[in-house]
This record gives sequence, structure tokens and C-alpha cells, in this order.
Amino acid sequence: MSIADKMEDETNKEADQAILLSNVVAVIGGVAIVLFIVIASLISKKIGAKITEMIIEPLRDIDNVAKDLANGNLHSELTYHSDDELGTLAHSLRKSIRTLSSYVDDIKRSMQEFSHGNFDVKPEVEWKGDFEEILHAFMSFEASMADLVKHLQRVADQVAEGSEQIASSSTELAEGATNQAASVEELTASLASVSERVAQNSQNAREISGKVNELGTQLDESNGKMGEMVTSMGEIEKASKEISKIIETINQIASQTNLLALNASIEAARAGDAGKGFAVVADQVSALAAQSAEAAKESASLIDTSVAAVEKGMVIANDTASQLGVVVD
Repeated sequence: MSIADKMEDETNKEADQAILLSNVVAVIGGVAIVLFIVIASLISKKIGAKITEMIIEPLRDIDNVAKDLANGNLHSELTYHSDDELGTLAHSLRKSIRTLSSYVDDIKRSMQEFSHGNFDVKPEVEWKGDFEEILHAFMSFEASMADLVKHLQRVADQVAEGSEQIASSSTELAEGATNQAASVEELTASLASVSERVAQNSQNAREISGKVNELGTQLDESNGKMGEMVTSMGEIEKASKEISKIIETINQIASQTNLLALNASIEAARAGDAGKGFAVVADQVSALAAQSAEAAKESASLIDTSVAAVEKGMVIANDTASQLGVVVD
């Protein structure tokens, strides 16, 4: 065998070994890949279960409690505790449920007190945030109910008092009815006498009516006489004032006359034969005397008028007295 044949055989052997090795490597690689996939799948399941345990389950519990809360159930228990975000969320939800429960319990307690007639109830818990408006509305309702109850109590008291008065009045009415029955007989017996008295009173009323008419006429006449008397008295007053003025004038004239007479005497004594000054004084005295005479005349006339007015007033006064005497009679 030649060297070339040997080399070809060696080459073929090496090629076969290489192919065999390649096939082995391929088989080992395929097995390794399958093992890796299986292991990865198992690890993924473990991780998924852990994630489900750590996230999905708490979220499901929180969701269930939130749904119960939305449906008004405040007694659901949330047992999840953790220091992560979900734990914080669960803690906040539990706190909210406790707060709402305390509000509901406070309202329930107040309503029970209302049912027993106590409308002076104070909250036992602190209402926060938007719930303060509910508290204010509830307290306003409580105050309104308290006022209403007080009003109803007053009305009830008034009704009770009215009932007592009605009962008392009923008793008095029954007694009065008994007394009235006895009085009816007396009234029947008195009707005849009353009828006679009514007829007599009717006659007396007619007579009184005539007297009243006469009295009215006499009063009218008296009023007229009194008016005339008042007028006369006014004239008397006016005349009296004029007399006073004239008398004052006469007094002034008399005073001046006396003064001039005195002056005339003095002048006459001094003049001797010369009597001119005396003549002047005498003339003035004469003029004043004339004025005095005229004033006296006017005084006499006014006095006469006053006397006549007074006499007329006396007559009217006498007539008035007579009329009033008739009215009195």
C-alpha cells in the first residue's frame, strides 16, 4: 500500500471521527437545550407562584374587601400585612374601614338615644374631612328634632289643659242644665208678668219720647237765648272800653283845666291893668271846658247805651233761666 493510500485512509478515519464527534456534540447540545428549557420552565413556574403569592393574592384580598366596603359591609377582615406598598395600601384600607365603622356606630348610638327621647347627644369620635359636613347636617337635624319635640310637648300640654277645662265645663254644663230646668218653670210663670210690664214700658216709652221732643225744642230756644245774651254782653264789654277811654280823656282835660286855671290866676295877679295874658289863659280854659262838655256828652250817651245793653242782657238772662227751669222740670 502506498503512502498516498495510507494518508487517504487516515484522512477518512479522521473525517469519520470528526463527523461522529460532531453528531455527539449535536446530541449533547440538544439534550442540554431541552434540559435548559425544562429547568427554565420549572423556575418560571416557581417565580410565577411566588409573584402570585406576593402580589396577586394580596391584590385579590384588597379588591374583595374594597368590594364589600362598596356594598356597605364594614365587617370584612383584611389579614394581609407587609412593609411594601401593598402592605401600606392594606393598612390604609383597614384604617378607613375602622373610621367608617366608628362613624356608623356613632350615628347608630345617637339614633338609639333619639328613640328614647334624648335629643342632646354629642359625638364620641372625631369627624374629619368631608365627613364634618355630615356631622354638621346631623347636628342640625338633632337641633330641629329637639325644637319639634319641645313644640309637640307644649301642644300636648295645651291639649291636656284644654281637656281638663272641657271636662270641668262639661260638669258645670250638666249642673247648669239641671238648674236651667228648674229656672224654666219660674221663667214660664214670669212671662205673663213680663208681658204686662212690656206693654206698660211701651206706653211709658212713647210718653218719654214726647217729653224728649219737647225738651229738644226748649233746648234749641235756650241755646238761641244764650247766643243773644253772649252778643249783648259783648256790646256791654265794648261800650265799657269806650267809656274807660272817655273817662281817661276827661281826667286829662280836668287836669289841664286845673293847671290852666292856676296859671290864669297867677297871670291875673301879675297883670294888674294889663290883662292880655289873662285873656289868653281864659280862652284856653274856655276851649278845654268845651272839650270837657263834649266828652261828658259822649260819656252820657255811651253810658245810656251800656245801661240799655245791660238791661237787655238781664232780660235775656231771665228768659234763659226760665227756659232752663222748664227743661229741669
